[in-house]
Amino acid sequence: MTDESGPSKESLRSVGILIHNSFGSDRFIDSIKRVSGGCIADAFQIVLDDGTALFLKIGGGQHNGMEAESKGLEALRSTNTIAIPKVIGAESRDSGGILILEWIQPSPPRSDFWPRFGQQLAQLHLANQTIDQFGFSQDNLIGTTKQPNRWASHWPEFFAEFRLAFQADLALGQGLIDTTQRNDLDRLIDKLPDLLASNNLRPALLHGDLWSGNFLCDTNQTPVIFDPAVYYGHHECEFGMTTLFGEFDSTFYEAYHNVIPKDDGTSQRIEIYQLYHLLNHLNLFGQSYWSACQAILSKYS
Repeated sequence: MTDESGPSKESLRSVGILIHNSFGSDRFIDSIKRVSGGCIADAFQIVLDDGTALFLKIGGGQHNGMEAESKGLEALRSTNTIAIPKVIGAESRDSGGILILEWIQPSPPRSDFWPRFGQQLAQLHLANQTIDQFGFSQDNLIGTTKQPNRWASHWPEFFAEFRLAFQADLALGQGLIDTTQRNDLDRLIDKLPDLLASNNLRPALLHGDLWSGNFLCDTNQTPVIFDPAVYYGHHECEFGMTTLFGEFDSTFYEAYHNVIPKDDGTSQRIEIYQLYHLLNHLNLFGQSYWSACQAILSKYS
């Protein structure tokens, strides 16, 4: 059923318990194989004895990573705006834990996929009707980096403290930047109330880490998003990641802005939101990302 690159016996026992809790004690694993995934966790396809296929993720950084991810997926799924894999089970472990999701069969996107994706993402961002603060009910992860989500009433203050300053302190502590560079970041942070000023700063539920590796097109040309870093933030913050390493198809953005029109200063704010992800990449992957951070600092600080 497994090979030497498969899950450990301990992990398989936990997976079996989660499957039995969800499907009943008469369901068993027929096969399991490694599939492509991110660089943070190991990914597998499980097939049960009745043919049901599931997605298994093991690892993922800090001990509560999978549990936090499952809560984020459930929050996104509860909006009924965009397809989210159903959570079958999750378990916290020192290595990050175990997460089991329904299996979504991918398919190459056609031209009608991108407008549908943009429209549904905008509907997600409009779904919140009751939350009047920024943050989330628990901290989670952005990659393997902790993402603090304490509730705050004002967006620039939230983004300053829990996004840019938090990442900057991590970078300074790891010796990736020096005190002069940290001060450069502080100068930009001090300007955030003006830099992030917008006529539409209401809290929107965000995926939080939306890049090409965290969505797929299913066999019905339905957009499906996963691997989130969920919180309530400014809706434009979502584009800090979608534009960082090459934009999505232009029809995605056109359809999105047909639902949520652009506000004055959108392009500027997106560059500031990119800085958060660049700082996180600096902390995860090293100093090669500092030059891109510096380019934004030079422009806005």
